[in-house]
Amino acid sequence: MKKYNILIVDDEAIVAAAMRDALDILGIYNPLIAPDGEEALLLARQGGFDAYLVDQIMPRMRGTEFIAKLLDFVKDPLIYMITAEDDGVALAAAEAFPGIGGLPIKRYVPKPWPQSVFSVDLREDLRHRDLQRDMLLTLEKYSSEQREIQISLADAQNDLVQSEKLAASMAAGLTVVKAANHEINNLNTGFAGCALQLKEFSATGAPELAPANRSVLDKIAGTLETLSGRLAEFVGFITSLWYKTNEEKQTVLLADLVKQSLSDLAAETDNPRLTVVRNVGAAIGLECYPKQLRHALYQIIKNGAEAMSEGGTLRIDADKNDRSVIITIADSGRGIPEQDRGNLFIPLFTQTKIYGGKGGAIAHKIIVDNHGGEITVNSFTKEMLKSDRYKNNQAGTTVTIILPRHGQ
Repeated sequence: MKKYNILIVDDEAIVAAAMRDALDILGIYNPLIAPDGEEALLLARQGGFDAYLVDQIMPRMRGTEFIAKLLDFVKDPLIYMITAEDDGVALAAAEAFPGIGGLPIKRYVPKPWPQSVFSVDLREDLRHRDLQRDMLLTLEKYSSEQREIQISLADAQNDLVQSEKLAASMAAGLTVVKAANHEINNLNTGFAGCALQLKEFSATGAPELAPANRSVLDKIAGTLETLSGRLAEFVGFITSLWYKTNEEKQTVLLADLVKQSLSDLAAETDNPRLTVVRNVGAAIGLECYPKQLRHALYQIIKNGAEAMSEGGTLRIDADKNDRSVIITIADSGRGIPEQDRGNLFIPLFTQTKIYGGKGGAIAHKIIVDNHGGEITVNSFTKEMLKSDRYKNNQAGTTVTIILPRHGQ
């Protein structure tokens, strides 16, 4: 059983000994007595104390002066102020002491004190502080893991950029993907473990947490689990682009893929001025690599949403015939200048252009190379609408995807 180290600061030997005995008998405290503030400061500098029981009226150094000096080298100490007043007026009396207002005194304890002060109040205050510290350590670990993942992803992206610019063959890309895959999977293991630790802590290790704090922990854990799953799926997806795919083709409902892609968008984007209109028949099915196609749809949908940062309508329609499924994703955003449209599916180009710009090359590879489909873009900017040639159109971009219903 854990024992807490308690420093008793009191010049009255009989009172200090009585406090020490009251703590000793409970079996969970290691009490130590300092007869004045100066000796107490010397002991405190050695570290290791979990709480301080401090008398206010002492010669040479008042309790408040001791606490003020203690704060110079102890962060957030747990302090009980011992007073000669009864419990009903202790706080009011303590406020009269010089400098008391700004000091972090947890409780005011009267002389004589009820045994519940040490058997209940002190124990619960120490346990609550331990829980707070555990929660902070867990959150710091999560933040550290997140920073490592961000750094790793940035390094992997930089390596991939360099390989795309410099490599003349697939071998260079394979080397980068292998390294990134290994490093990201290692970090993701810690990411997922942190989520599990937070969930277990919230469920079984924090009975004193307020419901609002428990809700925050559960939300963080849920977000970590979601991000961990998305990261693992993304690594598998990138791998499947460069290697022979390890995903089996399946016959799926297009409506389900669109719904999942919109859920992914909602998890990352909060734009209350964005309106999404879906017209995807429940019976439209096709044979595809589901994870890849979902990722391609998500990239195109996300690009459209990002082109409407000030609000607008994103419309997703789908139809079918005997051979094909036709999907159109249209936004009412800024549109794409004519000179840029031919470059939309070139790797890296769209990262800095106005269409929201990530994943165009990946979406093209999935739809055209991996599924034998087609993808075309029709777009109008507000500047273009000033011309008589386009004045009957509306600003925005429409992406049309044609996929074979039964595979290549």
